[in-house]
Amino acid sequence: MLSFPMLLSSGLQEVYVKPIKVENTLPIEPDVDLTDIKNIPDLYFECQIAQMSTESTIPLFYNSLVREYIEIFLVGRKKQIPTLSQLSGTYFPLFETKLETLGLPEELKYIPVIESGLNPKALSPTGAYGLWQFKAETGRSFGLIVNESLDERTDPTKSTKAACDYLKYLYGIFGDWQLSLLAYHAGPGTVKNAIKKAGGKTSFNSISEYLPVPTQRYLPSYIAMMYVLNNYKKHI
Repeated sequence: MLSFPMLLSSGLQEVYVKPIKVENTLPIEPDVDLTDIKNIPDLYFECQIAQMSTESTIPLFYNSLVREYIEIFLVGRKKQIPTLSQLSGTYFPLFETKLETLGLPEELKYIPVIESGLNPKALSPTGAYGLWQFKAETGRSFGLIVNESLDERTDPTKSTKAACDYLKYLYGIFGDWQLSLLAYHAGPGTVKNAIKKAGGKTSFNSISEYLPVPTQRYLPSYIAMMYVLNNYKKHI
């Protein structure tokens, strides 16, 4: 069973975001073995993610944590990635339809890959459940039935609708997709407190030290998974 949420408790520490200069960025194919993941130059991944960023509503970045997670997924979890890719073929059309209905970025479809490994029965130690890892209270707040006889957090269609409503709600609070993703992971109150401690600054670099460590790692793991699902066949 896939358990990608456990990755967020690994011992990775650095969170500084290296800005990506998108202009004049071209995809490159270095004269190196792309199957030798650990020896691929950082410049290769930086350019590839910069190219992805030009096509993404959600700003993407590259730093050492993104690199670490790319290696975790392509080396430590390499046998699971083809399964995730196959599952994405099942679930992504559903996610894309619901996201489009609410005018939300298509890239949000990668959230449940990180949250649950696309397992509708995934259960976290904190009680989050389903593809989108809703806590019971949050699920109920966004229209899901959660009681002793029925738990709609495991229903792919209903939980996806609830997740899209929740993401739209979070964006309404922050007006920023990076902050909305962090709030999806840690809760809006946690992100608001981090912004307050950062003196009102709202960039990821500014607030990261005031976030719980797993939340500091959330965006890098999300970006790494976006890269991996779209490019893993290059690295086989």
